[in-house]
Amino acid sequence: MNTRWLKQNLVIVIGLGVALLFIGVTVYFERQAASSKEQIESELAEQKQQLEQLRRGNPVPPSQDNLQSLKRDREQLQELYKNLQETVGHSTVEPPKMKDEIEFGQLMRETIARLSDLAAKNHVRIPDGFAFGFSRYGPQSPFPCRNPPAKPEECQRLLALLTKQLLVIEKLTGLAVDSGVDEIVAIKRPEVESSAGAGGNADALAAAIEQEPKALYHTYPFEIQFACGAKALQSFLNTLSKSDWFFAVKSLKIDTESSTGGSTATTSYAPPRGPSPTSPTIPSEKATEVRRLLVTVRIALIEFPHPETKPEKATDQKQPARES
Repeated sequence: MNTRWLKQNLVIVIGLGVALLFIGVTVYFERQAASSKEQIESELAEQKQQLEQLRRGNPVPPSQDNLQSLKRDREQLQELYKNLQETVGHSTVEPPKMKDEIEFGQLMRETIARLSDLAAKNHVRIPDGFAFGFSRYGPQSPFPCRNPPAKPEECQRLLALLTKQLLVIEKLTGLAVDSGVDEIVAIKRPEVESSAGAGGNADALAAAIEQEPKALYHTYPFEIQFACGAKALQSFLNTLSKSDWFFAVKSLKIDTESSTGGSTATTSYAPPRGPSPTSPTIPSEKATEVRRLLVTVRIALIEFPHPETKPEKATDQKQPARES
């Protein structure tokens, strides 16, 4: 009889079950909310009590000894940073100020011609028409301030960066030639021009210049690829670390060729992070019978900017009136 009643009133039974379940869930969440409310009220009361204690008490200002200690720490930190700037301060490259892009173009062509003559005199092979990282500025290519037109201050900023890159590439090329490399294959630099396309040029380096105004140091990445022997590579890395400019080796890749020709091994070197150049151990030419090394070096110029000093405002001096 009970089963028959349940079958006849199945809808009522299900409705009662759903109602009881809903009431149970509501009671559960209400208890959870009440518990959270009590906890929040307790924390609020505690914070109010702490606030009242602070209001009633007399805050103790920092003692004179603590202030003097903080001042001494600040002065010592400034002195250490000043010593660091003096130690590696020669790394700051001050490019000549360019009046316009025509003057920069003339400087670029003169530098490329001078480096080409230097390579020829020292029997260092370079590709035909090698532009030392500035191949985007061919005879028919516009300079950065023309396409698209740039504001005067933006044009001066671009020309300053380009001139700095030109000076650094000239420095790296001179170090490579003096070290006795056989061939300079490629030189790459980050394209700072706003009109640089997504594809870029063959000598465009996919790396960013870190030049934040508030940074302790600035980095300018470059990449040079050359062929040489083991002694020439060791000489290049040594002269790079002893340069008056602060260069840091970021990565080093070496493809070796045996005396019979053909690539036999590849050695990669990645120094620890930080502006500290480290020369890797170069495999002995006799031990491995290496005839030639194809080297790709990623180098960063590290600069420690000097704090800018605001010019003092000139006081207006009233000139005495002339007597008639």
